[in-house]
Amino acid sequence: MVTGVDEKATVAQEAIRLRDEAQKYKGSKTRLDLRKQTLKERPYDDQIMMMSLSTLLPKDVAYFKMMKEEIRWKRMGKPPLN
Repeated sequence: MVTGVDEKATVAQEAIRLRDEAQKYKGSKTRLDLRKQTLKERPYDDQIMMMSLSTLLPKDVAYFKMMKEEIRWKRMGKPPLN
């Protein structure tokens, strides 16, 4: 009778361990996917950061200034200072 309870406890502990391990893997995969996306976006972000705004229309200048601030925020990990 005790062995049946012990077996159930062992199975439950193993199930919990496997669940926790699966959660770790899922979190790692999500971080990896975010890193891949960041690396894909980097060349486009670099182009925007290097753009000269002097030849653009005022509404385009405003848009690209906003984009540059978002890129700075993304790279520095904190909101832009106004």
